[in-house]
Amino acid sequence: MQRNGRHRLPTQRLDIEEIRRVPILTVAADFGIRLRRGVANCPFPDHRDSDPSFHLYVKTNTWKCYGCGRGGSVIDLTMNVNNWNFLTASKWLRDRYVGGLPTRLPKRTIVQEPKPKDAVQSDYSADAEVYDWIVQQSPLLESGRNYLLGRRIGDATIRAFQVGQIGDATELMIEAQKYFGIERLHKCGMLVGRTHARLVFPSGYLVFPFLDGGACRYLQARALGSPPPKVRRWIVLSGLRPPIYNVDVLRRAGNVFLCEGVTDVLSAYELNRPAFALLGAGAQMPPDCIELLRNRTVCILSDNDRAGRSMGQRLLEQLSRLGIDVVVQKWPAGIKDVSDHLILSRK
Repeated sequence: MQRNGRHRLPTQRLDIEEIRRVPILTVAADFGIRLRRGVANCPFPDHRDSDPSFHLYVKTNTWKCYGCGRGGSVIDLTMNVNNWNFLTASKWLRDRYVGGLPTRLPKRTIVQEPKPKDAVQSDYSADAEVYDWIVQQSPLLESGRNYLLGRRIGDATIRAFQVGQIGDATELMIEAQKYFGIERLHKCGMLVGRTHARLVFPSGYLVFPFLDGGACRYLQARALGSPPPKVRRWIVLSGLRPPIYNVDVLRRAGNVFLCEGVTDVLSAYELNRPAFALLGAGAQMPPDCIELLRNRTVCILSDNDRAGRSMGQRLLEQLSRLGIDVVVQKWPAGIKDVSDHLILSRK
């Protein structure tokens, strides 16, 4: 009977109203969103929120970020945190919370619950061959090169990190489908939407490959400059959370620098600082990377805002407890991060 029950579960109808009643505070805590009086820094990797603008409303069981303009129900929160579609997010909430967990949990129980990353990997998987092909078909355009040069990131660094740029996203998707098929592109996170599928990265966005031993394990894209409020600055692959950026630096001897973002790593490279990145101030250090940090000093180059300082303190405490030598960079007033430092140092 139990075996048959497991087979029937995927065909059960979704009670959307019941799923929307899953307590948003519980889900937010599971996602690592730390609230102070109902407010937090925006948790989405494409919105670097220096002034907390993410609000939860318990009475209506909804949320709203007044910085990036997004908001909605607990389903919308799950979709945005994981870059999932509506159906995937609803099924995950149903399987995890409806009839499973109590509506209120002690904080330490919530923190120790399995992270949604495990659920992501069942539906999506990285595909180095597809990502390599995308990078090869997306050479850096003059607009992208000029933007990076304006941030004092030179041609040698651009080549070292193989930065590319999406040309015509529609044409690229059509060509990719010819080589790999639409299902494979969906599975590795390169497409969004089923009825009218489109490339996850828009035309003109910079593309940053996450290289690991010479293979591309992930892609992230960035708009040039500061886009309009409803346009995402950073975009990640659908259904797949970003791994460590520039993980290869951890396999070399010597001290390392830890940054919050991809472009911070490039700026650190320009300053002759071997760096890697945990994407976002709320990101957690993977256990396998912790082992690679032993017997060296780690300098944390977190952003000079509340979320960045909180990240620096959290990682300082975590790594120090494990016997890893850690220092946190203190930025002077007026400098937000290592990218700002690079630009000011080369004026």
